[in-house]
Amino acid sequence: MLQLPGRAFRSTTTDTMTIPSDSLPLAGAYGPPTGLDPAALEGAVIDNRQAKSEGNWTSGTGLKGYVAYDYVYASADSGATMKFEYQADREMRVEIRLAYQPHENRGKSVPIRITAGTTKKEVRINMKEKATIANAFVSLGEITVRAGDTISVVQSTEGAGGIVHADAVQILPVK
Repeated sequence: MLQLPGRAFRSTTTDTMTIPSDSLPLAGAYGPPTGLDPAALEGAVIDNRQAKSEGNWTSGTGLKGYVAYDYVYASADSGATMKFEYQADREMRVEIRLAYQPHENRGKSVPIRITAGTTKKEVRINMKEKATIANAFVSLGEITVRAGDTISVVQSTEGAGGIVHADAVQILPVK
């Protein structure tokens, strides 16, 4: 079955498939991203659809600039959590970034818990304010990881002071 869009062809049924260099990329299960394409961003990007959620999260696309297909949000103090994970393939220092779209109803003290190996860190983000890095990301800081360490970034609604927005996490090797 041909799974490529566009002008891919073969002259006969036994010939090798010819795919022009300007063909569109293979679309995923949800079609092409309606937001920022994670593949076009630096480092590893973990989208909310790849994260593990607990509690009641609602999908949204109304606030433009989100990563991939949508973002999700949950009510303050609802007990909802969103866990983004990434496994390090080598020892390195990384910067961890979080993507969100600001809004007046967002939490002003959203708790973010980061763990990797023996490193444990908690930061709080004011999601009423615009993120400070391009593509709606904010830095959660830098950590050193070993090969095989799982980096875990967990957003929670507890004590957030408003709605919590979950979109994506970006892991960038520090140069």
